[in-house]
Amino acid sequence: MVNQAVACSDKNERNKMAKAIIGVMGNLNPHLRDVPDFQHKLWDQLFIMSEFNLDVDSPFPKPSKEIFSFVNFDIDKINKRVQELSFLNAGVNILVEDKKTGKSKKFSNSGGLSSYVKFLKGRKQNISEIFHCEGEQDGLSVEIALQWNDAYSENVLCYTNNIPQKDGGTHLSGFRSSLTRVMKTFIRKEELNKKFRNKDSATNVLSFPDIVFEGIRKDCIGEIIMSMDIIKNEIIDTDKTEFNHLIHLIIHSMLHLLGYKHDIENDAILMERKEIEFLSKIGIPNPYK
Repeated sequence: MVNQAVACSDKNERNKMAKAIIGVMGNLNPHLRDVPDFQHKLWDQLFIMSEFNLDVDSPFPKPSKEIFSFVNFDIDKINKRVQELSFLNAGVNILVEDKKTGKSKKFSNSGGLSSYVKFLKGRKQNISEIFHCEGEQDGLSVEIALQWNDAYSENVLCYTNNIPQKDGGTHLSGFRSSLTRVMKTFIRKEELNKKFRNKDSATNVLSFPDIVFEGIRKDCIGEIIMSMDIIKNEIIDTDKTEFNHLIHLIIHSMLHLLGYKHDIENDAILMERKEIEFLSKIGIPNPYK
């Protein structure tokens, strides 16, 4: 793009092309894109890349060729950073050309972060598949990819707007806390379900009519343990609200505490009727329709 701008004979077109190049360069660091000092650096870099042959109107003083007479670019560092950016921006093709040697290298990774995790693995032995997820809330997008391997130490890389965060930051702390909480909840629910129901999987809710845990008041008829993560997943692609589904499970569990068992046919029918009746009294529709 820089060579095309230099070769363009129309100055108005050159100005448009220069602004387009600056826009692309700025998008690699969007959090700094509109900062005046950073903008100045981008224009300086553009003139340097053109070997001071680009004749365009700059919003900043043009850099001096005498001052920047010697600029030593480390092509290995550039390639490493550009390769990193190609993983962080799936589907983007980036071409790095070294004019000194005439060599060029193209970077493109359609797999995004999943490909990055696979690349970072090296010769380590995997002990899990690559987990990948992404989402957006309040205008902020988050993407995560991870994989467990047989290494003795972890390798965690964090980026904010394509900028590496060496110390992680609050988003890493939040992710660690969330992952730990979810794993603990899943393991506890799975262990309880296996221990008390002989089912080797997690479940949404467990009811214990008998007092099997310490610290329960003597006048309590039992305990209900719920997994909010599983409950939230159950209502995906349904017309149920989280509140309605939660209330239904609480009523369902209370009936268990009172002695009803849905593995007995008559009890199951009676439980369903009572649940529908109780829910209708508080304005919640029949959950079985």
